[in-house]
Amino acid sequence: MKIDKSVTLEDCLTDLTCEQLDTILARIPDLGKQKQRKREEYLSRKLARSGVAVDMPKARSVLTEAATLGYDFGGLVKDMARYQKNKR
Repeated sequence: MKIDKSVTLEDCLTDLTCEQLDTILARIPDLGKQKQRKREEYLSRKLARSGVAVDMPKARSVLTEAATLGYDFGGLVKDMARYQKNKR
């Protein structure tokens, strides 16, 4: 497939109807939320692979709180693993 470099974004946008433009603008926040959700799911899977037993709802809040407190992800995993080890 060959890409025509003479076509600009402006050309594409002028061909769209008002409804299509409204749909695109309405989807932008959804795409941001989707990206954030996928990131949280990825971090949760990474946390689960580390051997720390955390269910999905807890993982989201733990990750959110850790980010708020300024933890990097590696530090969070180490601290949680240490906590789980001491808990046994």
